[in-house]
Amino acid sequence: MARTINRYVGNFAKAGDPNGGTPARWTPYTPANDFLMDFAADGSPRGEPDPWKAKLDLVAASSSPVQ
Repeated sequence: MARTINRYVGNFAKAGDPNGGTPARWTPYTPANDFLMDFAADGSPRGEPDPWKAKLDLVAASSSPVQ
């Protein structure tokens, strides 16, 4: 896993894009796509929806100042 993550970080440091020759495309996070890169213990990367998004959105909404 460390080698895989290091490859993405190294690509980003060199070129500003983590995807240079890596096995899975790391797409930028946006609220519209809410995809995160997840790294399994064997080092295999996979993009998947943010599993905490709904809970974090709920917390953020409840933390908003009352108008």
